[in-house]
Amino acid sequence: HDGKHWTYGSTRHFAELFDYLTEKQVRGAMDKLITCGYVETGNFNRSAYDRTRWFTLTEKGERATQERQSEKPTKAKGADLYQIKTRNRKRDI
Repeated sequence: HDGKHWTYGSTRHFAELFDYLTEKQVRGAMDKLITCGYVETGNFNRSAYDRTRWFTLTEKGERATQERQSEKPTKAKGADLYQIKTRNRKRDI
């Protein structure tokens, strides 16, 4: 459709995929992605009563994804702090 790759799913389905998020958090995140212009919604359902939402990345969303993938991975600040504390404990012993 429109030369784009679309996917669909319910809030419940996405909450199962991202099991660290509640359905309410998934709904809020998706709404924010749509409002900020990263994700576009469509309706390609065959039945009028089917309210399944379809999603695709916008150009803005694709650019953000590509930029994120090209970034070099960095250590988490918490991991660095843990290493410093561990190193200091070894000196104290």
